[in-house]
Amino acid sequence: MKEKLNRKILTLIVIGISAVIIASVLLWLYVINIYEVKINLSSNSLIADDNSTITVEVVPLNSFGKRALGRVSKADFFIEEGHELVEILSGERNSQTLKLRAKSQPGRVIILIKSEDSLLPAKIVIPVEKNKKENYS
Repeated sequence: MKEKLNRKILTLIVIGISAVIIASVLLWLYVINIYEVKINLSSNSLIADDNSTITVEVVPLNSFGKRALGRVSKADFFIEEGHELVEILSGERNSQTLKLRAKSQPGRVIILIKSEDSLLPAKIVIPVEKNKKENYS
């Protein structure tokens, strides 16, 4: 009787430990692990008024397409074209975000983003539009 009870307890302990290990592996594989990197822009364009800002963010995604829990994806940002049109406020090398401010000239800015969690670099184009609210006095 006592031996049968010990065997049941041992079986429950083994099943419990196995369930915790399986749940941990599934959590790591599907919720925490990074499957893709998404680039978020705070706006679609800049306005050439020396005041307009935009934030480019690198977001790590898990297998469900949601932000990976507890993970940060660092990236290097390279301005390929239009570096004279913007001023870098923060970011650029080994950071998660890049913040830019437009200067007074219209044009377009092309940014190459090399993330540590993506196979190929991403290229984004940000138009710098002419200021339509200029004062005509």
